[in-house]
Amino acid sequence: MESRILLKITSILMIIMGGVTLVYHLVLFDGIGLFAEGLLSKIVLTTLFIYSGYAIFMIVSGILGLVFNRRDDRMNVIRILGTIMFILQLLGFVGVLLSGDNILMSILGLLLPGLYILGAKDYY
Repeated sequence: MESRILLKITSILMIIMGGVTLVYHLVLFDGIGLFAEGLLSKIVLTTLFIYSGYAIFMIVSGILGLVFNRRDDRMNVIRILGTIMFILQLLGFVGVLLSGDNILMSILGLLLPGLYILGAKDYY
């Protein structure tokens, strides 16, 4: 598959996944009021802010992947964004391994930034 097409497909998937994740976390922000004041509500709120920030980062990276798709001079930016996303997903994967949650979804989460980097590979 041509790397420009791969970059375009993964960018669109990242925009969709980031949008769905952001909407999901906005709904969860609404439910924070159910928690009593205390340490648990602050931990949950902090976690939601971090995950919402990552969702926004995914959306921005996806948009930049679509915009810079035809610009060979900007592929270094795409590679850096993909590497940052891969490292963040890898940290999340380590957390999943330690907690014993669903490992398959974390492996699939590592796949998207990897394909995003692979889409920019011919240009660095």
